[in-house]
Amino acid sequence: MSSRPESAGLRRTWLRGYRTSDVELALARDSLELERLRLEVDAGHSRTRAMQTEIAHLHGRIDAYRGREAELDASIAELRQQRDLLQREAQAKSETIVADAERRAATLRTESLHELTDLQDQVEQLLGLKSRLVRAFRSAGEQIEHVLEAISTVSAEPDEAPEPETRPVDDLRERLSRWTRDEP
Repeated sequence: MSSRPESAGLRRTWLRGYRTSDVELALARDSLELERLRLEVDAGHSRTRAMQTEIAHLHGRIDAYRGREAELDASIAELRQQRDLLQREAQAKSETIVADAERRAATLRTESLHELTDLQDQVEQLLGLKSRLVRAFRSAGEQIEHVLEAISTVSAEPDEAPEPETRPVDDLRERLSRWTRDEP
């Protein structure tokens, strides 16, 4: 409403008052303006209540999301703990497997060294046997050679036939030299 009646469009009458029709018209206009303002206020209140309801709903959703976030954080923390536990178990298991493998390797190495030592002893025994056998063959060959020479000198008579080109002693020497060639 206007503070000055002239600005509201009221005309004066000659007895110092205002025309009734102008006053009624101004009152009707002001009444309509007041009603419009009340409706705007009511609409503003309705919007405010709707917004407050929406805000409450959004706060509820935010709280639900925060609760879900807390659940997810707890799940992630649990998964991390499980991962760490699995890593520790895997590390322990791998260390156990490596330790077992190293023990088995050491055992196999020790057994192999024992077997190698046994084989070296056997090779040395075989080499000793070979040396003794070669000496025995040489000794036997020399004895046979002496016997054959003795036989050839005893049986050499003037009326006998000449000796063959290869004597048994030479043949025996050749065979013995082939057997003993590999000796160190």
